Amino acid sequence: IGYFDDMQALSLGPSWDHHSHDRHVFSHLRHFDSTDVAKIHVQCPREFGGGEGSANRLRRAAGFNCVICSSKTVAGITGPSGGGKSAFCRNILSLFPGNILYIDADEVYHRLLNDPLGCLSQKILESFPEARQDGRLQRGLLAQVVFRSKARLELLNKIAHKAVLEEIRRLMEESSRPVVLLDVPLLFESGLDRICTITAGIISEKEQRLKRVLSRDNISESDALMRFENQPDAAFYEQR
Repeated sequence: IGYFDDMQALSLGPSWDHHSHDRHVFSHLRHFDSTDVAKIHVQCPREFGGGEGSANRLRRAAGFNCVICSSKTVAGITGPSGGGKSAFCRNILSLFPGNILYIDADEVYHRLLNDPLGCLSQKILESFPEARQDGRLQRGLLAQVVFRSKARLELLNKIAHKAVLEEIRRLMEESSRPVVLLDVPLLFESGLDRICTITAGIISEKEQRLKRVLSRDNISESDALMRFENQPDAAFYEQR
């Protein structure tokens, strides 16, 4: 997500795949044994969920020369539409009032779109001219376009991720609160999970999700079901 854009980097695998971390950590270390590199920087895997072994191996390889990049604890909350993410976050915030910075990625995205001349709006219109109305980006038209095509939804996400991630980073850096609660529907797809201390996927039965979405978003049942079809199933979140 931008930290290593200006240098060559080797990946241990997706942040949630601890089996991949275990496999790659030794092969990567052996690779560097045969090179003349002067310094290696490594981002340790998350220790929650089974990453302790790889993290400890990397610490030993570094001679315990480790740096904590952030003093904040970052919890990433994700899940499908209508799964209950917002209700979960509200409950957490009510238990620790005033101590948690809550960031809703959807709210950040929509706020950026509120600027019709903003960089994000203009970039989206370049790829989705059919979402233009009266010279401006019309969200309803955009939704009709992207939720009918998985490929077009992926294109929109690719355009939006960079702007949203930059704004989230800015909000985190400016806050003095020690805990950050990120409500991000596309947490893993965007790569934002890499900065999280821990992640949680909130899922529920399809019937309950449909009821929530119809009540919340004022859309037809067919449009809601089409949205569901373009989103990962429960197994996606359970695996992570």
